[in-house]
Amino acid sequence: MAIALSVAVVLVAVVVVFQGPPAQGRPTPVPVRAGEREVAWLYPATGAPSWQRFVEAVRRSAVRLQREGAEIAADDRNAFPSETTTVPEVALSSGEGGSRFVFRWYKLTSDWKTNDWIEALIQRQPPPLAIVGGSNSESARELATSLRRAADSLPNAERPLLFLTTATADRVASSDEGERGSGESTSRPNVQLTQVYPQRTFRFCFSNGQMAAAVSNFIWSRDDLRPQRDPYYAATWRDDSYSRDFVEGFDSALRQVIARDSTNLWAWASNQALLRSWPPFAGGIFPVQRLRGNPYFSQSASDFRLDIPPNKLSIASSVGSFDTPNPYEAKAAGEMLDHWSAFPQNRPLLILTGQSQPLRRFLRGVLRGVPSLSKRVEFVVATGDAISFNTVYRDRRDAWNILDLPFSLVFFCHRDPISPEAGFRAEGQRIDGDEQNNTAETGTEDVLLFGDIVEALMQSAAPADSPPCAHAEELAERLHEVRWRDGRTVRDGESAPLFDREGQRRGGTGEHVVCLKPMWDTNYPDRLLPRATIEVWAWPRVKGRQGERGQRWLRRGEPLTVSYNDP
Repeated sequence: MAIALSVAVVLVAVVVVFQGPPAQGRPTPVPVRAGEREVAWLYPATGAPSWQRFVEAVRRSAVRLQREGAEIAADDRNAFPSETTTVPEVALSSGEGGSRFVFRWYKLTSDWKTNDWIEALIQRQPPPLAIVGGSNSESARELATSLRRAADSLPNAERPLLFLTTATADRVASSDEGERGSGESTSRPNVQLTQVYPQRTFRFCFSNGQMAAAVSNFIWSRDDLRPQRDPYYAATWRDDSYSRDFVEGFDSALRQVIARDSTNLWAWASNQALLRSWPPFAGGIFPVQRLRGNPYFSQSASDFRLDIPPNKLSIASSVGSFDTPNPYEAKAAGEMLDHWSAFPQNRPLLILTGQSQPLRRFLRGVLRGVPSLSKRVEFVVATGDAISFNTVYRDRRDAWNILDLPFSLVFFCHRDPISPEAGFRAEGQRIDGDEQNNTAETGTEDVLLFGDIVEALMQSAAPADSPPCAHAEELAERLHEVRWRDGRTVRDGESAPLFDREGQRRGGTGEHVVCLKPMWDTNYPDRLLPRATIEVWAWPRVKGRQGERGQRWLRRGEPLTVSYNDP
C-alpha cells in the first residue's frame, strides 16, 4: 500500500512539473456602456510611464478646452487602479448629458499580443471609435496590418481609426512580404506606413524624412555646426529597420538643403578646392544636378566623377553593453577615423541613425581613436528622435555625460520639450508657493504630442458648434479639417491643415530640434569644462503678405546651461 501511494505521489508531481501553464484564453475588452465612445490605448504592459503622461495630457487638454468655452470635464478616478487586472481608463465628457469619451489601456503581453486584442475589440459591439498605438514603426505596422484584416468585414462607418504616436518610418514592408518568412527586420520597405491601413490611419508624429529634413536644415543654418566641406559620415545598424529607413532620409535631406543654400555655394567650392577635390561639387553632399545650366561651368553634370562621396558605415549588429562598442561598432569607428585622416576637416558631420545605446557606444569607439578632441576639432553628431530630451537634461550625468561624450549633438523632438505650459521647470527654478523648490525637469514633448491626439479628437468628435460625429468614418472626415495655429490644434479654415490626405502630419506643425554643445576653456582650447549648453528651436511656418512663405527657426526660451560634476 505504501509503495502504491508513493508511486501516485510521484506521478502527480511529474504532471505538475511538466504540464504547461494554464491557458490564458482570449482577452476580454470592457463592455461599452450607453452614451460612451471608446478609444483603445493599445500599449505594452510595461508602458506605465507613457500611460501616466497620457493621463496628464488628458487633464491638461480638458483645462485648455474649458478655457475656450467648451463644456469638457475630465474623469481620472480609474486611471490608476490598485488591482493590476483592472483596465485603467480616463474619460472626457462633453456637456451636460453629452457623449462620454473613454480612453482605456488594453495591455499588450507575451500572451495577449496585438492581433489578439484587435480581434477581440473588433468582435465586440460596438468596436472602438479609434485605437491609439504604434510607439515604434514595427509595432505600428503590426497594428495597422491586424486592423486592416480584422475590420475588413465591418461596414465603413464602424471601422476604427488608427492614431499613431511615435512610429516614424516612411515606408515599411508589406504584410505579404513579412509572411513569406523573410521577417519584418529584413523585408524591403515597399509601402507607406500610413497606407497599410489606408484612409483610417493618422500619424501624429513626424516621419523619418521630415525629421532628417529638420535636423539637416538646422545644421546648415548655423555657422558653428555646418561642416566645412565634403565628405560627411553616416552609420547604419543593419538589424534596426529604423536606422536603415532614417539614413535614406538624411541622404535626401542633405542634398536638398545644399541645393537650396545658394548663399554658401562659393564658400563650399573654395573649401573643396582646398581639399584638392575637383570639380568642387562632384560627389559628397552637393548634388551635381545643381550645376546644370550654371554659366560658370562648361562641362555637363554627367561628366563629373565622384571624388569624395559620403563615408557610409554599415554595422551588422546593434546588440551590446551600455557604453563599450561591440566589435562591429569598433571596426566601423576605426574605418571612419581612417577616412577622416585622409580627408581632414575641423568640423566633420557624423550622422547616426540608430538607438541611443548603440549611438553612445559608437561615439565611445570614436573617442578611442581620437582621445584628444578639442575645440579645434569638434565632431557634429546628427540624429533623430532616438535620443530624448530627458537623456541629455534630466538624466545627463549617467545617460549622456558631456565629459565622456564631448560632441556637439543635434536631435529631433516631435513637440516642444521645454514648454512651461505643459509643466516643464528648469533645474533649480523656484516656483512661488513651492516651499521644497521641487522641479519638473522631465521633457514635455510626449505630453504635448498626446495632447494633440486628445484635442484633435475632441474638436472633431464633439465640437461645440455642431453635433457630435455619428461614427468613425465621419470622424476621419472631420480630422482632415483640423488645423494648426500658434502651436496647437484648432478647427477653423484659416490655418494650415494638420494632416495631408494620406493621414501624415504636415511640416511646420510642431517640429523642434535640440542642440547640445560642450563648453571649452577659452584660454586652453584642449580643456573640456564640465558644462554644456542646451538650446531648443522650433521650426514653424511663417506667413507673409502673399500667404505662407515656408518655415524659419525660432528659439524656445533662453539656452540652458547644465553642469555635470555637481551632486
